[in-house]
Amino acid sequence: MSPIPERRPEARERDQLRRDTKVRNYSPQAFKFFMEQHVENVLKSHDQRLHRRYQLENEMTKVGLSEEAATQMRRMLHQKKSNYIRLKRAKMDKLMFDKITTLGVGAFGEVTLVCKRDPKTLYAMKTLRKNDVIKRNLVAHVKAERDILAEADNEWVVKLYYSFQDRDNLYFVMDYVPGDDLMGLLIKLEILEESLARFYVAELVLAIESVHKMGFIHRDIKPDNILIDRDGHIKLTDFGLCTGFRWTHNSKYYQKDGSHARQDSMEVSSCNLDEHCPLERRRNRERQRYLVHSLVGTPNYIAPEVLLRQGYS
Repeated sequence: MSPIPERRPEARERDQLRRDTKVRNYSPQAFKFFMEQHVENVLKSHDQRLHRRYQLENEMTKVGLSEEAATQMRRMLHQKKSNYIRLKRAKMDKLMFDKITTLGVGAFGEVTLVCKRDPKTLYAMKTLRKNDVIKRNLVAHVKAERDILAEADNEWVVKLYYSFQDRDNLYFVMDYVPGDDLMGLLIKLEILEESLARFYVAELVLAIESVHKMGFIHRDIKPDNILIDRDGHIKLTDFGLCTGFRWTHNSKYYQKDGSHARQDSMEVSSCNLDEHCPLERRRNRERQRYLVHSLVGTPNYIAPEVLLRQGYS
């Protein structure tokens, strides 16, 4: 008999992770979370495909392409969609990336400069230790950070290319921004000239506006989290404290007793509504639905409305 071929280490690691997953008992809340996320992603992907097809048809109509040329363009779009879906199904793991250097170290992870082996491309990889995330009750924050990085498609937010996990860690593979951050620029120059300060404040306003339009609050805006790219424009990073007013972004959802029922709003402050009529109570609930009361952020940069604990949008 021919010898059994030796398996690669990464294949053995995936098999072990698969075996561990099979015997693990998931709660009904976790199963519901997985299914609803899956359905949401399927519907979102379908809408995006329809939008791209609509854009292509409009562009072809504007330039007056012949029917033969239009058919060829539709085939090309179909082929690109197939390649993209096939690429999304590919399983990622950390062994597909070569570590170059450490860019920063945090409380429960690190950010490293890595190079993807095929093709040779530089990325910034954020690694989070699962045990630390769970112990610090930060699962909701990590979920919110992953959501906004995956949904953001503009020039103001660091782009997320891949996210995956193994038995011990979570991995976010993002844009590598080779420039410094705003804190480094302030340390170097000490005082910014008025024209430069006006430029960066204006870009920061546009960046925060783009985050708000996606339905998220950053909640940790500070010079350290404002990166400067090679062209001198800013990009927001470190969305570890952000929230998106979604039930999966509420820490109570991940409590082990499962006592937290699904709700679309975040924490609602306690108030006496008995004296109001039913219509007034409903209006108050609607107003509270879009307010957050959590006191989070870096102490020196926390906004006044967050410190007051009266709810902020």
